[in-house]
Amino acid sequence: MPVVKRHRVPGMTPEAYDEIHAGHAASQLAADGFISHYALVEEGGITLNEFWRSAVDHEVWIREHASSRLPPGTH
Repeated sequence: MPVVKRHRVPGMTPEAYDEIHAGHAASQLAADGFISHYALVEEGGITLNEFWRSAVDHEVWIREHASSRLPPGTH
């Protein structure tokens, strides 16, 4: 069953998001189970919304490609 994963990144600017996203967009597009990704610029930060075929697919990709690039406070 597909899942939506949301990550709130307090204090992230659109410029910082663009830089980080550019660094891992290709690996995300190629990841098993990836469906789509979009970001919302909100007051005080950015919220990422991702659709995956399963939570396991998301967790594998985050662990292998993105967790070290996400700023502290991301949840």
